[in-house]
Amino acid sequence: MFRIRTLSAASFGQVVLSGLAFFVATPASDALQTAVGPAPAFGFARFTADRKGLIYFVLEDNRYSLRVASFVGMPRVTVPLEFDSLPDFKSSPDGRTLVFDGRVPIGTSFEYLGLHAMPLDGSRAPYALDPTNRQALEFLFSPDGQWVVFITASRDGGWEFYTVPTDGSAEPRRLHAPQFSDRRVRSFRISADGQSVVYTFGEIWPGPSELFRAPIDGSELGVRLHRPFSTSASVLSFELSPDGTRAVYLADAEVDGVDELYSVSLDGSSEEVRLHSPLTGPGDVGGFRISPDSLRVVYLADDSQPAVYQLYSTAIDGSTPGKRLHPSFSENQAVRLYKISPDGRRVVYSADVFEDGVFELYSAPIDGAAPEVQLSGPIRRGPGTRDFEISSDGQLVVFDVIEGFSSRVVSSPIDESSASLVLLERGTLNIDASLTPDGRWLIHLEDGKLFSMRSDVPSEPVLLSQAPRGGVIDYEVSAESRHVLYRVLADRFGITFNLHVAPIDGSSLNQQINQDVLSNFSVSDFGLDGCQVMFSTDLLYTSDICSPGGDRKQGERAESSLSRVSRSRREAKTLLEDLRVDASPRAKLPESQVKMGSSNSAVVDHDRRESSHRDRPRRLRNGP
Repeated sequence: MFRIRTLSAASFGQVVLSGLAFFVATPASDALQTAVGPAPAFGFARFTADRKGLIYFVLEDNRYSLRVASFVGMPRVTVPLEFDSLPDFKSSPDGRTLVFDGRVPIGTSFEYLGLHAMPLDGSRAPYALDPTNRQALEFLFSPDGQWVVFITASRDGGWEFYTVPTDGSAEPRRLHAPQFSDRRVRSFRISADGQSVVYTFGEIWPGPSELFRAPIDGSELGVRLHRPFSTSASVLSFELSPDGTRAVYLADAEVDGVDELYSVSLDGSSEEVRLHSPLTGPGDVGGFRISPDSLRVVYLADDSQPAVYQLYSTAIDGSTPGKRLHPSFSENQAVRLYKISPDGRRVVYSADVFEDGVFELYSAPIDGAAPEVQLSGPIRRGPGTRDFEISSDGQLVVFDVIEGFSSRVVSSPIDESSASLVLLERGTLNIDASLTPDGRWLIHLEDGKLFSMRSDVPSEPVLLSQAPRGGVIDYEVSAESRHVLYRVLADRFGITFNLHVAPIDGSSLNQQINQDVLSNFSVSDFGLDGCQVMFSTDLLYTSDICSPGGDRKQGERAESSLSRVSRSRREAKTLLEDLRVDASPRAKLPESQVKMGSSNSAVVDHDRRESSHRDRPRRLRNGP
């Protein structure tokens, strides 16, 4: 399949568990200073949120122990508990506190410990945040790390919703009135300013639910953010504005089954407002996004004809009416994908305006103050534009075009102020290209070889990989877009992989990172952050790729080597989409899903069906 993959500014640490590959998003930060830590044994490792340590499991005598290795000179710490299965854990945003829950031996059996915390430097023994020993179903830190919001299983089978100071200085406080077994908190988010917890509460899906807000300190119980619904109405999805002042949500509050878009202030200073004229069906709102500056909401709606989704923009407080960002569509026309530029000034979208199923690419001012411009130029045959990415400065769009059995990758100024540039053109449907985080480089993998080229000016591809035996299997780009780390096949049996690094501009030769490791140990796991590389064989290694000779460090031996990863890195990354926890920076989801809102809110969704319903227009034609 032809697609453009954008490499997120978050780097990824691979997780290997019972032979299956998972990924955990790890925020980019300053380069790590030292390098320690063993490879996890049939468990997994995760960087701390501040990227200054590693949290991992070791399996010993059928028991899991949780350990912390610091990269800044502090001693290695072992949590003085044993678990019979992998516990759930997270580190605070400042990298100081570990919060976890799992099953530990209590008497003659294993029971849930209840939510506990411990300083990552080991200066204090684990302490209880929830002294009831109930299983913590989900928990999240506030952005400042001072609070933990969590859901526990109640004794009667329902769910309880609490907040507690991270330092354990006070007992948990309830955020919602006692819940019955058939009613529960279905999803919750913490506002970017860390002051509010916003959540949906209602019957088990697909029953009705409503939207509530509570102060994060638990000083008051949650209050409904809108007028009471009828018995069948439900909030289908919601997002919080990046400035933490408003919630935007989809609900069939007026007409059963007709999803409409609303906005409400979190401080209760005003009632909810509908962001468009009333819809009477059969059309409804299919998805929405909040602009990065929290001023506008862009949404899809098929209000005029069923399944003809058109793109609108409106003020987030409803002070101005919604405005269509393009001429009115007729039957067999629809917007397929859309994205707001990082600076919040324009919206880029694909639509089949001239021929059904042939998608062109357009750009329009987010306020609709000027007509849209076509970025892709005329496309004679389908499917046309399948995917696109916007550079981090909001000035450049890189996109693919497929015409018949040939394809090309094109870059264009977002406002079409100058001519577009064809970066790659091939007589095939499969071009693997990735835009780097800074938007200046395009990474291209073809026939097992890795190339880079500028995305904003004419340039020739530069070969980055030199693999004497096999081709490039997978790769990562550093968050600052200076280095490319990639694995290559090292034997003819397809079971051993070596790790290489190259400057993104090809200005010097690539280096093999694991040349000092025994040749029979394959690199099964790697991650990159600035100048620091982490990779696993039977041990966990780190290397400073910016210093001469690599300055390689080695950790202690684990009980057994990591299972080799049989999936490709790109295939394994898709498993990240199934994680229900999302915190800034947001782990990237496929753009074919109409993902709504900002990346500044922490999110937990408890019902997969509800999330799936939220992220995808239900009647979007020709969608993936």
